[in-house]
Amino acid sequence: METNLRVAALLAEIADLLELEGAEGFKAVAYRRAARNIQALDGEVAALKAGGKLQDIPGVGPGLAGKIGELLEAGTCKVLEELRGKVPAGLREVLEVPGIGTRTAAMLYREAGIASLAELEAAARAGRLQALPRLGEKQEGQILTAIARLRQRAGRFPLGAVLPYGEALARFLAGVSGVTAAAVAGSVRRRVDMVKDLDLVAGTTDPQGLVKAFSSHPLVAEVLACGTARCSVRLAAGFSADLRVVSPPEFYAALHHFTGSKEHHVRLRHLAKARGLTLSEYGAMSADGGRTVPPDEAAVYALVGLSWVPPELREDQGEIEAAAAGTLPELVSLGQVRGDLHVHTDWSDGIDTLERMARAARELGYEYLAICDHARALGFTRGLDAEKLSRQGAEIDRLNAALAGITLLKGVEANIMADGSLDLADEVLAGLDVVVAAVHSGLADGVRVTERLSAAIRHPLVHIIAHPTGRILGRRDGTDIDLPRVLDEAARGGKVLEINAHPDRLDLPSPPARQWLDRGGLLAVDTDAHAAVALADMGWGIDVARRAWASSAGILNALPLSELRQRLAHIRRCSRQ
Repeated sequence: METNLRVAALLAEIADLLELEGAEGFKAVAYRRAARNIQALDGEVAALKAGGKLQDIPGVGPGLAGKIGELLEAGTCKVLEELRGKVPAGLREVLEVPGIGTRTAAMLYREAGIASLAELEAAARAGRLQALPRLGEKQEGQILTAIARLRQRAGRFPLGAVLPYGEALARFLAGVSGVTAAAVAGSVRRRVDMVKDLDLVAGTTDPQGLVKAFSSHPLVAEVLACGTARCSVRLAAGFSADLRVVSPPEFYAALHHFTGSKEHHVRLRHLAKARGLTLSEYGAMSADGGRTVPPDEAAVYALVGLSWVPPELREDQGEIEAAAAGTLPELVSLGQVRGDLHVHTDWSDGIDTLERMARAARELGYEYLAICDHARALGFTRGLDAEKLSRQGAEIDRLNAALAGITLLKGVEANIMADGSLDLADEVLAGLDVVVAAVHSGLADGVRVTERLSAAIRHPLVHIIAHPTGRILGRRDGTDIDLPRVLDEAARGGKVLEINAHPDRLDLPSPPARQWLDRGGLLAVDTDAHAAVALADMGWGIDVARRAWASSAGILNALPLSELRQRLAHIRRCSRQ
């Protein structure tokens, strides 16, 4: 799907440049939606173009279809080149600073001529930002702190930006002549949320031919170093990819070795040494020089007396001890998910209808889907008030009577206001099946956000706290909330914390999610989908849950519908006690 990824990236760039230029907001939104939907396609966007079906992609009309056609044919388009000529390239670098969106970046350029990260930092250090609109001494300090954090994570990329390339390259490698197996390895395989690069492993009878095919792949922008056992390249997406080449029998030993983590392998090597073995990417070597080549990863662990450890757990966070004791959890799988408890439709800022979302959920095999459009306080989302929620509820009743095999639940994503209250009256919330509450503003103040979250958790009608830290991977750090207090409040109220599966969020992150599970808490893994195709993002959230050691027993939406209804009612009863 490398063509899909390239086209999606270019459409996202157009959206950024439009916003930086000051174009009307709906234009950028249209490009972002198209980019997201193309990246989520099951088939090739080029095949849709060839069949004259680009407009079958949700959110793609005649105009966008024409531009996508240009991108496919030429690798660029007239609109993109015009925007690149108008907008300084450094402004996109400014957008990487957490807390600076396109409106602020455009204002910085318009009012102060700031067109790069270096110019922004210099202006902040000189105190020149304080005179600009909507900025002051406090905001200036926050920008300097954000720049420092950005530099700390320089060279790291969100998992959601890297994994699709890894999967595309692994599929390509598997099809090269002589290759018996190929897979993604490294931190990407462990599903770490921010990664430095992409690791791939392949077993082949023709190393030279494989390296040649890999290094000449269209996604490769530069070859850094290549031999017959290893080839390192830089991809056009901006990160490096490292291919390790082994003989077919050595594939699983190499896959295990290059998956890591370093800390996990240090523990394994100690166990191996105690048995007179040395572990490497080529297998296990005994003191007398004999070599054992494991036929799969389970055999690697068996050599040191352990049961197989899933890749997501290989971080030296207790998994070695659990494997030795036979107490590793049976991690939740995507197939155990019964529904999604947080999605949006065209009643607020989504792009698909209730019926389209319902049918897409049914195609995924779900039993239920909670419609949680934004409430009224978020004006830019066309949020729902009591009257609109009532009309939407009537439409949900109609669809539930007409569609077999899927149940739509009535819900809302309520906004947690500055004083901790919600933006809908209690009598309205009481009539809903699912109430999701979230903070969407003022995220820089961790103390205030903690207070707001705590107040919402204590609200007797709230079921789920959505994307609790508010982070956007690679763009905005999570709010520095008082996590122990939030977990205490949630435990007392019997509330559910969300793992938001949108690949830009993955929030709650796995470390606090594991803390919550260890306390007996429940997680809801939700996509926050704003289009039917985004329901497929569930897998990202399940990966986070697996890194948090979650079994299906810890996931609210792994319950069948009848038990889900009982649990939702129980949450409200607990909140009233």
